[in-house]
Amino acid sequence: MRSNWQFPPDWAESLIARTDPDRPALIAGQTVTYGRLQSEIDKWVLELERRGIGRGTTVALQVNRSFTYLYLVYGLWSVGAGIMLVDPRLQQEEANELLDRFRPDYHIRDKLKSGGMPVFREELDVDIIANGQDCCQGGTAVKPYALLQFTSGTTGCPKAVVRSGTSIRAELDRLAAIPCGIQPNDTVTVLASLHHSFGLIGGIMTALSTGAAVLIPSSLQSKQIAQSMAASRATALFAVPFHFELLAGLAESEVGSLRFAVSGGEMLPETIAEKFRERFGVRVGQAYGTSETGMLAADWHGDHPGTVGACLNGIEWDIRDRELLVRLPQSPYADMEGRERYREGWLHTRDAVEALPGSGLIRLQGRLDSIRIIGGLKIDAVETERSIGQHPQIEEARAVFTEDHRLEVYLVGKPGLDMSELLRWCASRMAAYKIPQTFHRVHSLPRTVSGKPIRDPAALAGLHPWNESRITE
Repeated sequence: MRSNWQFPPDWAESLIARTDPDRPALIAGQTVTYGRLQSEIDKWVLELERRGIGRGTTVALQVNRSFTYLYLVYGLWSVGAGIMLVDPRLQQEEANELLDRFRPDYHIRDKLKSGGMPVFREELDVDIIANGQDCCQGGTAVKPYALLQFTSGTTGCPKAVVRSGTSIRAELDRLAAIPCGIQPNDTVTVLASLHHSFGLIGGIMTALSTGAAVLIPSSLQSKQIAQSMAASRATALFAVPFHFELLAGLAESEVGSLRFAVSGGEMLPETIAEKFRERFGVRVGQAYGTSETGMLAADWHGDHPGTVGACLNGIEWDIRDRELLVRLPQSPYADMEGRERYREGWLHTRDAVEALPGSGLIRLQGRLDSIRIIGGLKIDAVETERSIGQHPQIEEARAVFTEDHRLEVYLVGKPGLDMSELLRWCASRMAAYKIPQTFHRVHSLPRTVSGKPIRDPAALAGLHPWNESRITE
């Protein structure tokens, strides 16, 4: 039975396809039909309303990958609330910094400690915490939003990106219009993070709005993924390069009856794409987008290797000085962090691209700032510097990426600095994927004549270290 909330926002009215209630909607250890999916969402709508959550309220959602997480996403949007997504992989200190910065009205979190559980859980117990009437005092005032996400920025402070419901609806419509894209009879495997746009909107929401089934393997071990896909006769796959590399390395395994596979988060190396094609007989397509805009371009069937396909219908774009610019009606940033990238109606993506003459195809050529995407996760060297520099025994830190895509940090420490203690300190305050693989302790760090830090990895590699500590070899 539906709640008394009769008028959800227009954009949220048809996020889930009206189809046979007995059709599979979500598949993990158990199968949730479309009928049960709607019923579970309605139960959460009643509970959210009972707690005072409704139109115009903001809710920080810090819940691990689970059916419960998905029920809450749809339930919150059904009552007209704005969702501030907090990645459960963050350490509590990192999460608290974001909560203090934006002061949402409510905070929903796992009763068990969040931490990005590798195993998909079907049901989770959560706490719903009201932050009080004075929750906005001292925080950043944010315009109304449907979704507030965080993405690393060149300043070292995470950028807060807001998406309107209209923007999300338009993205879903563009994705549904992709030729030979997700169809109602598909079973779509989603391995990409459910806390980022590619996995949540591009995979989960696009599939459910179409009437397809979504497979979320309970384990992210390669053999278990393949077994789940084969048992469910998966026809589509949304993943990041890390997952394609894992699956391509399997021997004598099947992954269902794939008709297309899409890689997102970063460009898939052609060697991995070719190995996957040889192993499973399916070319891997490429999707490209940003948190600020949603998906911008797609080559879902791998027809144009080395590119991300053409920009989707309805996207107004331009290339200036190699940089991709996207027209947006307003700044996508919630506060001053990142706002310098939105000028005169154009978002400066900081992605270097090339448009292939006569085809409209886009080829990515790398980033123009300090961000790299490794394993589908954005890592910002400046943010790492900022975090490590807060250690009381660190005088200066300089983080760089190596040619083989490793994050390393060069640091100047005070006498008595214990490197083992520094590693423990980082592990308690930073998400694991943000911690450098190698720490180099040096006597001093070079600067230009004008005093600016030198970030050339080759120049830093030539420094004589006191010692170094490696987290991974």
